[in-house]
Amino acid sequence: MAYSGELSANNNETTYLLFQTGKGVITGMLQFNATNELAQEFRYRIYFNGVQVQSYLAGNNAPDYRSKPDTPIPLVIPPLTEVKCTALNLDDSVSGTQICSFTGRHYNA
Repeated sequence: MAYSGELSANNNETTYLLFQTGKGVITGMLQFNATNELAQEFRYRIYFNGVQVQSYLAGNNAPDYRSKPDTPIPLVIPPLTEVKCTALNLDDSVSGTQICSFTGRHYNA
């Protein structure tokens, strides 16, 4: 399990989680949550070894094709992988607080 705690995201990409995996495979769910009424739009990104592997947009003002901020993202993380999860507030006029969490299971290689 990994929890970011409450962090503020502005118009700079903010790292919420950053960790290195070991020799096993990890399966689990990643989830971003707004800590208050989400009036801004956010872009969430997940990177494996510096390569973006997942991204989505969320926010109350977002068009229907965008996700809600609490949408769980299933992940299978390979061995020896650096994982980075970020949030970017697309409404640069105000900062918004978010939380990121990952829960999963480790399988030995």
